[in-house]
Amino acid sequence: MKHSLKNLKSTGLLALLISFCTLCLIQGAFADDDIKTVSKRLEGETAVRQRSLLRFQRFTAGLGLGNAIGNAFRTSSTIGLDLHYFISDSVSLGVNAFFALPRLTDMGDQIVGKYASTSRKALYSEENFSAVGIGASFEVTYVPIVGKLSLLGQSNQKYDIFLLGGLGALTQQGANVAKTKDFSSLAVAPTVGVGMRIFVNPNLAVSLTLRNYIYSSIESVYAVKDIDGNYTFTGDKEWGNHFFFTLGVQYFAGNPKTSK
Repeated sequence: MKHSLKNLKSTGLLALLISFCTLCLIQGAFADDDIKTVSKRLEGETAVRQRSLLRFQRFTAGLGLGNAIGNAFRTSSTIGLDLHYFISDSVSLGVNAFFALPRLTDMGDQIVGKYASTSRKALYSEENFSAVGIGASFEVTYVPIVGKLSLLGQSNQKYDIFLLGGLGALTQQGANVAKTKDFSSLAVAPTVGVGMRIFVNPNLAVSLTLRNYIYSSIESVYAVKDIDGNYTFTGDKEWGNHFFFTLGVQYFAGNPKTSK
């Protein structure tokens, strides 16, 4: 009898243990299903909810001062206007236009100065070197990086880093026009660039932008004397990169939206 009771207790404990394990497995299976369901529901959702969208469906107008970079003989300072509309918080469409004021670099000034007091003075002037006059481009910008910047440990300024690409047109003066008859003063130029904005407040940002206009130009021409004693000008026409750096301010119209 005692032996039967002991077997009965053992059987009961074993049944209880099996039931407990079965419940754990069932609960684990349902929990796993819940995790998969939540995971599927969150697919495609933004990582941060109620995030401030500083750009989405807003117009921006910017004014910038810049300068050409890397020109050997003649460079240009620019004043430009930038107009864009953001179709999303990351993508915008717009135009950039600028007016340039050309001037000789130190090297160009030395070359012109070398002949300034000689009989060949008229053959060497600022017009021997090319420069940009007016430029404009249609651009698409993409913002892959947004964040906050701590300035002197006192405040957190929001910033973004953007890429741009488009197609532009620029007028050329100097070597490309005045000294050569077979070269157009207008250059069509694919445009690429990168920039950064630091937001002073939701409606105002300071921007730094580097643009590269890729087009064909004659950087400089030089005088060649023919058999009749007359001088003609010649130069090499080449495709190249023409970089412009701009510091500007941008105003964002309207109020920023928030993500869901």
